[in-house]
Order: sequence, then structure tokens, then C-alpha cells
Amino acid sequence: GYAIINYGIFDVDQDAVKSVPYDDESYYRRVVDEQTLWSRIKRDIWWNIAAKDFATNQLVIPDVFKKKNAMKIQRNRYNYENTVEQVKIETERPKFVYSHILIPHEPYVLNAKGESLSDSLVFFNQYNKEEAFLEQVRYANSLLLNLVQLIKSKKTTRPRIYIIEGDHGYRYFDQQRDGSRVFMNLNTYYFS
Repeated sequence: GYAIINYGIFDVDQDAVKSVPYDDESYYRRVVDEQTLWSRIKRDIWWNIAAKDFATNQLVIPDVFKKKNAMKIQRNRYNYENTVEQVKIETERPKFVYSHILIPHEPYVLNAKGESLSDSLVFFNQYNKEEAFLEQVRYANSLLLNLVQLIKSKKTTRPRIYIIEGDHGYRYFDQQRDGSRVFMNLNTYYFS
């Protein structure tokens, strides 16, 4: 009897994703194609050639890269803002609200204030990955704090359960330095 409200990145049985899905029609093709030698050459080397403006001899950022990152930022904002709205709305029918926000997650395109980093910093990988990750953690923490404060302050007649989870920690620490931090995640539960 629950209404399913999906602000995730993939379809849930009774409710299609409302924003751009993570696994769009090209996802399954990419799973196979990105493992080939040609795909790895395009990903790791070809951008140096394809991104060059031969008239000026300057590297330029492809529009497809800019659009992809803008879409990720927009999807996260859409999912978060609509999740916040769902917390505020009390309905007669019980509801299950699913939300998936891909931050902190590569590419690290936002600073601690949620502002976009320059496309050139991200495209040319001209930032410290650990620092960029921590910037997005700070931003994600501010979003979570806002959401948790809203949940705690919301008066409701219907019992509620809130589950907030992260699927993994930072993956690029030196394993020999501290292998345990690679798989740290967040699980927190609230039962009214």
C-alpha cells in the first residue's frame, strides 16, 4: 500500500527514475566497450589529441565533458531538493521515498560550498584528488546536516523511518598506509 517516490539513479519497480538515470542506454554498451584496448586508448591518451585546437595549439575542453558534468550536478541537486520537499509533505497513504545523491563521488566537480570547480581543473586532472574528495565530503555533510535537522524538526502523526547510507569510502588512499579506510561507509537510522 505504499506510494513509491523515486529520486534515485535507476528505476524502482513501481516508479521510474525522475531525473537522468545513471545506467542510461549506453551504460551496458560501455561496460563491455570500455574494457577494450581502443576504449582505453581513447580514455587515457586520445583526449590529448582530440581536445586540441590545432589552429591555436591549445587544449580545449570538449562540450560532451561539460554537459556530462553539468548533468551530474543537476541530477544531484534535483534529487536532493525533491527529497527535502518529500520530508516536508505528510500524506494519507504511506510512502517510500528513495533518493540517491552521487556525492562525494568522482569526478570531484564541487567545492565545500557546492560551487562548481572549473571544467579545466577537472578535465585536465589538475587538482589533488584527496583534497577534492574532502571538499565534496564537506559539501555532502552540509546537505546531510540540513536534511537531518529538517527530519528532527518535522512534526508528524505518522511514524517514520529514515535510513541514510553511503556505499563506500575514498578508494584512492595508499592501501599500505591505511587499507581500512578504503571501504568505510556510513549507515545511520532514525525511527520516530
